[in-house]
Amino acid sequence: MKTLFHPNSGAAGKYGNLQALRVNQYKAFYVTGGAKACNGSIGQEEHHHPPLIFNLQHDIQEQTPLDSKSAEYHKVLPLVNQALMGILQGIATDNVSIADYSHDPAVIPCCNPQHLVCRCQSTY
Repeated sequence: MKTLFHPNSGAAGKYGNLQALRVNQYKAFYVTGGAKACNGSIGQEEHHHPPLIFNLQHDIQEQTPLDSKSAEYHKVLPLVNQALMGILQGIATDNVSIADYSHDPAVIPCCNPQHLVCRCQSTY
């Protein structure tokens, strides 16, 4: 199963939020709208639970979502949900540090270009 995740690019909604994903030829949308129009207005953001699902083999322009009562929709929905839960679980259990670096002077980021582990934008 090939999966492609579509985090928000900042055109609408909160930058980085996962609002759509593609599983094989199917693309599921959890959020639509909320994009800024040419006149500066912002359209209404709409959340979809269950998601809108498009079969891109038959609808490349994403014009008509599958009928949520159809057999095809019910066949694809578990795959979409499994892919979404997989990526969210992966993000939640990724190598996340719970250390508090604000109180230990030994771990304060340094800015010494002569030191290999220091990173900084300053130039000397």
